[in-house]
Amino acid sequence: MLKKLKNTIEKVKECEDFANWKSEHQEGYLVSAFYNNKIGEWQTHYYDPANDVMAVFNIENDVISIDSDEIFRKEKTKINELRLEDIKIESVDELIKKLVDEKYNSEEEANKIIIIQQKEFPVWNVTYVTKALNVLNVRINAITGEIIEEHFESIMNFKK
Repeated sequence: MLKKLKNTIEKVKECEDFANWKSEHQEGYLVSAFYNNKIGEWQTHYYDPANDVMAVFNIENDVISIDSDEIFRKEKTKINELRLEDIKIESVDELIKKLVDEKYNSEEEANKIIIIQQKEFPVWNVTYVTKALNVLNVRINAITGEIIEEHFESIMNFKK
């Protein structure tokens, strides 16, 4: 998983759109990345603290596109740089598979969304949606592999 992310980041850094964005946002840095197994490609998020803007780089069919995104936060707090060299747990898929096999083995995967972001340390945030419409959300310390948070419930519980 991490290897594919690193390859995506290299492709993004080589594209003209990234070079243009970086020339206008010299203080910009990687803050997170998003992966949906239905799409099969990483989406990378870069933040420029000087201008308080976020850029999202997508790869689809080997074409890289850039979008600007609003920054969703309750109050203006520092958005930490994601340093890939700090990540020691490279295959979060294996950890999730082991967890599902041990505790949720009656559940079949419908979709899986993976986010890597920097909090006090890098965190893998995995949302595992099952065919029975249950959701397993797991946060994993990307340095130690420790499960920080694990939550499992029916999608039906989300409606108010």
